[in-house]
Amino acid sequence: MLHTTDNTQLLIKNSNLSNRAKNQLTKNGYLYINDIKDIKEEQLRKIRNLGTKTIKEILEFIASINFERDSAIELPPYNTLTEYLNIKITSCIKNETVKKCLLQNNIATVGELIDLNKNDIAKFRNITNKLEEQIFHHSVRIKQISKVLYSHPTTVIRDKEELSIYENIIRNLPIFAKKLKFAFIEDGKFLPKLSIDELNFSNKEKKIIKDLNLNDVDNFITKSYKSL
Repeated sequence: MLHTTDNTQLLIKNSNLSNRAKNQLTKNGYLYINDIKDIKEEQLRKIRNLGTKTIKEILEFIASINFERDSAIELPPYNTLTEYLNIKITSCIKNETVKKCLLQNNIATVGELIDLNKNDIAKFRNITNKLEEQIFHHSVRIKQISKVLYSHPTTVIRDKEELSIYENIIRNLPIFAKKLKFAFIEDGKFLPKLSIDELNFSNKEKKIIKDLNLNDVDNFITKSYKSL
């Protein structure tokens, strides 16, 4: 995670945001993380070519870099999704003000907390702007700790460029995601192997894919980003 005290002067282009987010922010004059740490959703919506998913990604990124100045979270052990969703916020949130506000608004478990968006929090009783941000930060941070926060696929497979695609995916999965099956998607179908002659690849690209057997998903995930 990025820490506000050390990394707000980091260039956005060197952050772990998706390429779309980095490119559009940079094109619109946001060069450093410090430039966006207080940006609001309304401002992001005015930036061309920023879709809903990318705006959500940027807001969650901002929440993560601002989080540590507010409070801390300690999740108790859990092994299944049900156990995770049913963790009581009283057992993992240390900030008493945040805890009190959540309980007053009938948010008692991790599952209820991570399901909140900013609009939900803004409707809380006895909410202030600062408290709204703190609660949102808690929601994002819990998802980060438990690895249920959406990560762009290209970010995941490049997490450790020397590791295989499979290893990077595994290390970024929640504890309770134990059964995995990998496949390519073509025309809405899940396939273990691609018929590359029917896809829009150049002859040079087709030769590389065939030589390295990259159209076989089981072989593809053994490759590292660095080797490709």
